[in-house]
Amino acid sequence: MTETLETTSDGFVLSGPIYDKMKFVVQVLLPALSTLYFTLGSIWDLPNVEQVVGTLAAIAIFLGVLLGLSSKNYNASEVKYVGDLVPTEKANGGLLYSLEINGDPADILDMSEAIFRVLPLRPHPDNTLPEDLA
Repeated sequence: MTETLETTSDGFVLSGPIYDKMKFVVQVLLPALSTLYFTLGSIWDLPNVEQVVGTLAAIAIFLGVLLGLSSKNYNASEVKYVGDLVPTEKANGGLLYSLEINGDPADILDMSEAIFRVLPLRPHPDNTLPEDLA
């Protein structure tokens, strides 16, 4: 994904790399930095320990809210699907499964995982009524 920000009908979605970096900052880097400054500030009498740690906590919470909104919008959107899994009845019975991929199929080779939406079962074309009788 080349864009850093995508828009869904409900809001924005951060791209995978940006989301992963922000998640690392919020969950690991800011808490570790806060703890480090708090600890060293107490030992070495560094200035404004309370203000620095409070500021880092506020930044972590703000970024965490953005991550939560992005995650909520992502999960409610079509953006997360690489394509559709389409089950169709075969004439002799059984099912045929096909993948309808959004975009270039070669892009899948660069992915470590892919999510496909499973569509409702399609009847075999011979089992459908003509359009004027449907």
